[in-house]
Amino acid sequence: MYERVVTDLGVAPSSFATTQFVVTLEPYESGEESGKRVKRIEEVVGDGDSIRFEPLYELDDGNLVSTGRIDRGNSILVSDLAESTETYADVRAAIAARTSEIENRVGKLSPKFPVTESRMSASKMDGSKTGDESA
Repeated sequence: MYERVVTDLGVAPSSFATTQFVVTLEPYESGEESGKRVKRIEEVVGDGDSIRFEPLYELDDGNLVSTGRIDRGNSILVSDLAESTETYADVRAAIAARTSEIENRVGKLSPKFPVTESRMSASKMDGSKTGDESA
C-alpha cells in the first residue's frame, strides 16, 4: 500500500508521519451478498524517513480479529489517544465501552451483526493476559 501511494499517486513519504492508521478494504462475495469489507486496520509507525505498518486487526476466515498488539500494550495509536490523566488501560476501557454501545445500536437494526465485545474483553483492560490467550 505504501509503495502504491508514494509511487503511483506521488504522495511524499514524509506525509505518512502525520497519519495514525490506515484501513484497507477488499471486495467480497458471500452467497447472494457482495460488497466491500475491512481487510486490515494498521497503525502507521515511523518518523517520516522510516515508515512501517503494524497490524491492529486482520481478516481471519471472514472475521476481523485483533492481532493482539493493542492487548499487549504496544499500540502507539492507543497511547496517543490518552489524555494526560488517562492510562493506556483507561483508553482500552473507553474503546470497549464504545464498541459495546455501537454493537447494541447496530444489533437493533441488523441482528446478524457479529458481536465483537467478547473478543475485546477476552483480555484484561490493563493489557495483561487472562491465561487462555497464546503468546
